[in-house]
Amino acid sequence: MLYIRLEGHDFRYEIEDAAGLFFKEEEITVGENEPEAKDRGIFLLSGISRRKDGYALRTKLAADGAEIFDERVLLECPVRSGIKEAGVETRKALKREVKRQAYSALQQ
Repeated sequence: MLYIRLEGHDFRYEIEDAAGLFFKEEEITVGENEPEAKDRGIFLLSGISRRKDGYALRTKLAADGAEIFDERVLLECPVRSGIKEAGVETRKALKREVKRQAYSALQQ
């Protein structure tokens, strides 16, 4: 089973699309409050937070409580009050990076 937690964004489709490539037959649970899957499967965290110089993205993957992948990327761009208010190009870039990170993590 794959547990996915989204923090700071609503790019569920992009994460589920990447996860579906690796977990075709397994159940996938996605939520903002999904607890870490300690000793009970695979846990993927996808988070975005605002910074003054852009958006910080983090993707973390753990299996049975052991960390496998942890990547942090800063997407430098003009920052508005939130991701939903970001420009179209910024949102596209964030979605691409979220999906890229999820794919990189899950292929481990």
